[in-house]
Amino acid sequence: MTKKQSLGRGLGALIPQMIPEYSLEDKEVNEPSKLAEEGILKLPIDRIEAREDQPRKKFDEDSLNELKESIIEYGIIQPIVVRKISDNYQIIAGERRFRAAKLAELEEIPVRVMEMDDQSIKEVALIENIQREDLDPIEEALGYAQLMEDYSYTQKEVSERLGKSRSYIANAIRLLGLDPEIKDALRDKLITPSQGRTLLSVKNKEERLKYLEQFKAKTLNIRDVEDAVRNSNDTAKTKKSSKKSKKNETESIYKKDMENRLISHLGTKVNIVEGKKRNYLEIDFISYEDLERIIDIIER
Repeated sequence: MTKKQSLGRGLGALIPQMIPEYSLEDKEVNEPSKLAEEGILKLPIDRIEAREDQPRKKFDEDSLNELKESIIEYGIIQPIVVRKISDNYQIIAGERRFRAAKLAELEEIPVRVMEMDDQSIKEVALIENIQREDLDPIEEALGYAQLMEDYSYTQKEVSERLGKSRSYIANAIRLLGLDPEIKDALRDKLITPSQGRTLLSVKNKEERLKYLEQFKAKTLNIRDVEDAVRNSNDTAKTKKSSKKSKKNETESIYKKDMENRLISHLGTKVNIVEGKKRNYLEIDFISYEDLERIIDIIER
């Protein structure tokens, strides 16, 4: 499976282009009744099975019932994508529609039969899962991270696959670095992803959780936190600068004292020179006789 085709318009933008369809004349798929539209068949629902390694494990019951009512009224608008496994067909994409169709007690459902290997199916299923509208921000971020881990994608390649900007993917993944309490608030939609990313800039955990509660209570906005972080950073820089200044002042006094002691002891001008890699002494002497004198003093 190539990495460069976009899924920004949905799985339909990927699957028909990538995988050859079974022909309607193919003996293997000529058994079920056919729809008029080329490439789409109707299969008995009892010949379709879900995959055990489907990344989506939980299906909201209320949402399934709503879809069931829609199917009863309008039918299945978008066919389920399947592949042939022995005498049955395995779902590649569309398990939620399949489950709702079973609840609606349909006997046949429209499908598109494709040829895909196990690795390709896992990737398509993962991408389909990421494209769900009901994902919370943490589920979405975990999906991007899983694509990067399982298929060695870069953030740029994930953005190309899903038709989203690189910055969108990067910002989503950043949320995984939040504290568990903040992730839970994102899952429960008590705060927004923008508020979550703002909390990432707060270095102190106790302050992060304090701002989290204020976000949840709607007594604080993003600008307030940004201003607080900026002021805190400015204060820290001022303290650091002041501390460095005091340190330099102390070192300067210490250095001058040692120079004066050496001058007094050797009877000549002495400078302590601090270099990038090493330090050294500069000792002045008038003549070699004066140097002999200085050496005598040092050797005593």
